[in-house]
Amino acid sequence: MKPRVFDLLLLLAILIGGALAWRSARERARLWESYDRLSRKVGDLAVADPSRVYLQAMKTDDPMSFAWRIYTPPGYKQLLKSNSGGTMSGWSSDARDFIFRVRFREDKDGPIQVYTQFQGGSSRMSLGDKALAEIVRGRWDRLRVEQLGAGGLVTLDADRPTALLKLTMPDDMQSEARKTLPPYDREKHVPTFFEIGLDPEKKSKP
Repeated sequence: MKPRVFDLLLLLAILIGGALAWRSARERARLWESYDRLSRKVGDLAVADPSRVYLQAMKTDDPMSFAWRIYTPPGYKQLLKSNSGGTMSGWSSDARDFIFRVRFREDKDGPIQVYTQFQGGSSRMSLGDKALAEIVRGRWDRLRVEQLGAGGLVTLDADRPTALLKLTMPDDMQSEARKTLPPYDREKHVPTFFEIGLDPEKKSKP
């Protein structure tokens, strides 16, 4: 009787072990598929130091859409901040390799909407009021763009705040905005129409 019980327990252990191994293999396959997909879009991120942040801008061929491929180290805590007041926080105990996107959308009857996707999360924020939207409508290609990583791979210390995207109005658009926008929108969006960046949480010293 005892050998039969032992055999059953051994078989159960084998089945459980096989299920766990299958699940692990499936997760590895999913991660490799995701990694290959990112590599085809923007190439490999040469992560020489896994304790730092690596990023590279991706081409979108759309003046209202921006994207980056980003690697963040294990335990990275960050706050994504913009000059519009919108924020998004995140944390992961593991290293992450993902695509960050910022998209602008025009609403003919309201303010500009900004959509962000970051580390699996997403958010939406509004920029100013309808008057601000009218300033840039049809003239997105005239905004001066400063996009971190547009010239190639960028490496950052994990605790370093940095601007990822900055859109600045040209001089004539600034003059128009100062004449037509209410004081609150002038203060927040002129001359920098939009800015967003990482403000990581600094680790306390022991």
